[in-house]
Amino acid sequence: MAPKLKVAFVSACDTDRPEFRNVAPEGTKMEDYNSRMKWVGKVAEDFHALMGKYPRQVEAELSTMAAWVGLPDLDLYPNEGPAR
Repeated sequence: MAPKLKVAFVSACDTDRPEFRNVAPEGTKMEDYNSRMKWVGKVAEDFHALMGKYPRQVEAELSTMAAWVGLPDLDLYPNEGPAR
């Protein structure tokens, strides 16, 4: 079974804080534009709400992610690369 589609509004891959996570509704099909965009719209609404409620925390997460620009993926996730 495939893992659930989700977005975490944190610099980690996941969070225990439900308000900082959005799981795609059952039946969301990423290959279908309308299905995907319906979820993306909800993710955008949730992000906007978080920015209003927890601006310092969200800005800190964005700052952490901004520091990743230009880094190879293996620098961020060394255990997720190909087996050596």
